[in-house]
Amino acid sequence: MVAGGRTLGREIVELLQAEFCDPQKLNEWSENGHAAALLLAAKENNNRLVNQLLSHLGVSHTKRFSADEIDYYHLLDTYASAGLRSPLKELFPAGVVQYVGIGVLVFEQGNRFFASFVVPNEAAAECEILPGDELVSANGLPYKPIASFRGLGGRTVSLQFRREANGSITECQVRPTILRPAKMLAAASSASARVVPVRSKAIGYYKPWSLAGDRYWKLLVTTLLGPLQSCEALVLDLRGSIGGASPDFAEFFIGRSPELNLSGASKLKRTINPHWRKRTIVLVDGTTRSGNEILAFALQRAGVLTVGSKTSGEVAAAKPFLLCDRSLLLIATHRVTVDGNILEGIGVKPDVEIHRQTAYSAGKDEQLSVALGLAAE
Repeated sequence: MVAGGRTLGREIVELLQAEFCDPQKLNEWSENGHAAALLLAAKENNNRLVNQLLSHLGVSHTKRFSADEIDYYHLLDTYASAGLRSPLKELFPAGVVQYVGIGVLVFEQGNRFFASFVVPNEAAAECEILPGDELVSANGLPYKPIASFRGLGGRTVSLQFRREANGSITECQVRPTILRPAKMLAAASSASARVVPVRSKAIGYYKPWSLAGDRYWKLLVTTLLGPLQSCEALVLDLRGSIGGASPDFAEFFIGRSPELNLSGASKLKRTINPHWRKRTIVLVDGTTRSGNEILAFALQRAGVLTVGSKTSGEVAAAKPFLLCDRSLLLIATHRVTVDGNILEGIGVKPDVEIHRQTAYSAGKDEQLSVALGLAAE
C-alpha cells in the first residue's frame, strides 16, 4: 500500500490536488477535515468510508473501486484507452481485462445483494435468476459479487437466491466463466434486441449495455437497421448500461441531414448517413449516467418521449488512475454543461414518470411495460 514513499491515502489526496475539477471545493473539503479522515480510512482499507468522504466533494465521477467490485473490471476495460493499457498488462494476461463471474449486475441494499440486470446467455440467466432476486450465498458462504467466484471458473457452484422478501430460498447450480467485459457487453447488447408484439404492432426493443465507444454505437445502428428494421417503433433502454454515449449519437434519431441510398447495376445497396425515423421511446432511471444522460437529454429536448424515473445527475468528465494497491480511482477533471444546461446533480426528469422497486420484483418491469404500450400508440 506504499508507492514511492506515498501511502494510499496520500496518493489519493495528491491526485485530487492535481486533477480535481474544482480547487475551491477541494480546499473547503480539506479544511472540513475530510482529507485527514480519508488518510486514516485508506490506511485501514475502509473503502466504504473512503467513498463516503469523497462524496462530500459534491461532484460525481470521483470514487475508488476495488477488485472486489464488478464495476472495477467494467470501468478498467472502458477506460483502457485512457492511459491504462500499459499497467493493465501487469494485472491481466496479455493486458485483457477479465474476471470470473456468472453474468449478473448487482446492487447492494441493507447489506444484501440483489440482481439488477441479468446478462443474456450467461450462467445467471441459465439458472433463471431474475432482476430483483436476492443473491444469498455461494457454496454456503455469503454472496459476494467477485469473491464468491474467484478461482472457480468452469467449476460448479451452489448458488442460493430468494425471490420474495422473507420467502423461501432456492438453490441452483451455476458454472462461472471467465468474463471479458467488452466482449460480454457487446454480446449482451446484440442479444437484447427483440421484437415485441403489442396490440398488433411490432415494437422493437434494444438495450445497449454500453455506449462507451464507437464499437457499441455501430452495433446499435446495425441492429436497428438490420434485425429491427421492420419494426413500427422502438424502445431504447438506457438503464443500467455504462455511460459514455457521445452527444452526436443523437443525430441518428433526430438529425435533419439527409439520408442517401445508393443502388446500381450490381444490385448492391449502400446507405450513407442512415437514420432511425420511426417513433422512439427512451427508458431511463437512476442507473442512467454520464453520456447516456446527455443522450437522453438531447433526445427529450427534440421531442422523443422519455419514460421511467429521473436519471442519476452524474455528468462530469473523469480521468482514471490505478493506485499503488491496484484499486481504481476516478476523478472528475471537468464539469460539463449541455448547451448551457447543468445536468450534474439534477439529471433528466422523464416525460412519463414510473417508479420501479427492483428488490424482490421477480423480474417485473412496469417501466418497460408502459414504454411498450406508448410505443404502440
